[in-house]
Amino acid sequence: MRERIRLFRLATAMTALTMTVVFVGLSLGLLPDSGTTAVIARKDYCEAVAVHAAREARDPDLAGLRETVKSAVERNPQLRSLGVRLTDGKLAAFAGDHEQEWVDPGDVPFTGRYVRVPISANGKPWGQLEFAFGPLPAGPFGLTPEVAFVIFVGVGCMLLYSLYVWHMSWRAGPTDLLPHRVRSALEALSEGVLVLDTRQQIALANGAFSRLVHIPTDQLRGKPIQELPWQMVNTNGPLVAADLPWERSLRKGLSQTGFLLSLLRDGQLIRLSINTTPILADDGKNCGTLVTCDDLTGLEQKNTELQDLLLKLQHSRAEIHHQNRELKLLATRDPLTLCMNRRSFMTELQTVWDRRLRGGSAASCVMVDVDFFKKINDNHGHSAGDQVLQQVAELLRGNSRNTDLVCRYGGEEFCIVLPNTDLTSAAMQAERIRAALAANPIAGIPVTASLGVSCTELSPATIQEFLDQADKALYAAKHGGRNRVVCFNEVPADSNSTEKPLTKPAPAPAQPILQNPVLPELIATFTPF
Repeated sequence: MRERIRLFRLATAMTALTMTVVFVGLSLGLLPDSGTTAVIARKDYCEAVAVHAAREARDPDLAGLRETVKSAVERNPQLRSLGVRLTDGKLAAFAGDHEQEWVDPGDVPFTGRYVRVPISANGKPWGQLEFAFGPLPAGPFGLTPEVAFVIFVGVGCMLLYSLYVWHMSWRAGPTDLLPHRVRSALEALSEGVLVLDTRQQIALANGAFSRLVHIPTDQLRGKPIQELPWQMVNTNGPLVAADLPWERSLRKGLSQTGFLLSLLRDGQLIRLSINTTPILADDGKNCGTLVTCDDLTGLEQKNTELQDLLLKLQHSRAEIHHQNRELKLLATRDPLTLCMNRRSFMTELQTVWDRRLRGGSAASCVMVDVDFFKKINDNHGHSAGDQVLQQVAELLRGNSRNTDLVCRYGGEEFCIVLPNTDLTSAAMQAERIRAALAANPIAGIPVTASLGVSCTELSPATIQEFLDQADKALYAAKHGGRNRVVCFNEVPADSNSTEKPLTKPAPAPAQPILQNPVLPELIATFTPF
C-alpha cells in the first residue's frame, strides 16, 4: 500500500511539473492560441499595408495613397477603418467611419484592435497609419481553446504517468531506470565503474570494469561485490569488511579516494586504486554507492622498468665518468710515472705564470735529473730503470704539496713548479729530495740525482726562460760533480754549458753538497711541506 501511495505521489508530481511548464509557456506566449494567432495576423497585415502606403506617400496628390487605404479596408473584413494622419494632425486619407472607430492607444503602438504605424518619406517622418479592427473572436461555451488544452493535458498526463510509473515499478530493473545517455557516458569511461545498492550488490557495471576483471557484465549484475577475489595490498591477511571503502561510504556517508586493493585475475594479482562516494537521495538517505577502479598494474610495471632504466643510466654515467677520468689521466699524465706530461704541465704552468704576473707571490722551478741513468739501464735492465723512474716520481710527489706541479720532463728528467715559493724555500725542498734519494736505494740500486733551482725572483722574462734557468742550474750541478743542488744565481755568468759531462766525476761526498752556505742553517729550522 505504501509503495502504491509513493508511486501515486510520483505520478502527481510529474503531472504537476508538466502543468507548470504548460502554464509558464502560456504566460510567456510560447504556446499558440487563437487570440495570439489573430493578433499576429493583424500585425503582419498592418506592416504590409504600411509598406505600400510609404511608397504612395511620395506622390504629391496622394491619389495612390487614398486608393491603397480604400482597398485595404475592402479586402479585410476585420478592419473597420483605416486613416492616414499627417505629422500636423490632419487626416489626409481614410476609409470607413474612421472618426467613430478610431481610439488613440496612447504610447502603445499595437493593442490588438488599434494599431498605429509611422511612415517616413525621404528619410523624414511624414505621418502615420491608424488601423481600427473589430474585437477578437471568443471561444465556444465561454472557454478559450487554451483553457481546454490545459485541462486536457493535465488529465491525460495524470493517467499516462500513473500507468507508466506503475508499469516500470514492476517490470524495470535498477539499471533500466537510468537514462540511456548516462549509461552511454559510463560505458565511454576508461576506468571501471560500479553502482552498488544498499546491500552492496552490483546494480551496474560498465564495460571497462568487465574487461578489467574478465567477467561479463550480465554476470556481474546482482553479484555482491565482496564475492570478487579482493586482497589487501602487501599483506596476506584476511579482508575486513568494515575496512573496505564501499562499506565506509555506505556506513559513514563519506567519500573514499586512493584506496589500494589487489584483485586476483586469471591467477595473477592486479593493483587497483579504488574511489567510492555515497549516492544520496533527496532526503539525504544513502541509497547506494558509486565505485570507480583505476588499474595501476601497468603503471607500476612501467615505474619498475623506469627505475631499472634509471639504475642502468646511473651505472652507465658512473662508468662514463670513470672512463673520462681514465682518459683525462691518460691525456694529462705520463703512463709510467703518473706524473704530468709536458703538454698538461705547460698548460698548468701558464696559469701559475699568469697569476704571478697579476701580482701573485714568487714561484720556483726545480729540475731533477737521475744520475747515471743510462748506466742503470745497461747494468740492470730497462725494467729496473723503469722501476727507478717510478720510485723517483713517487718520492717527488710525496715531497710536494697538492698545489705543486710535478712533471716528467723527458727521459730521466723531472720538473717541479712550486707556486708561492721563494728561491730559498725551493732550494731547501730540493735538498730534502736529493737527500731522500741518496739515502734510500731503489731495488738495491744506489740512486742519486742532480737538481737545479730557479725562481721568478731572478726576473725571467718568459716561461721558457724560467725553465731554462732551472735547466742551466741542473747542468751546473752535473758538471759540479752530480748529487747536489745548484741555484741559478750560483751559476757563473760566463757558463754556457748545456751538455752533461762525459767523464765520470769523483764519487759524491757523503755529506750534502750545497753551494749556498746559508742553506744548512735554514734546513735545520725549516718545517717540511
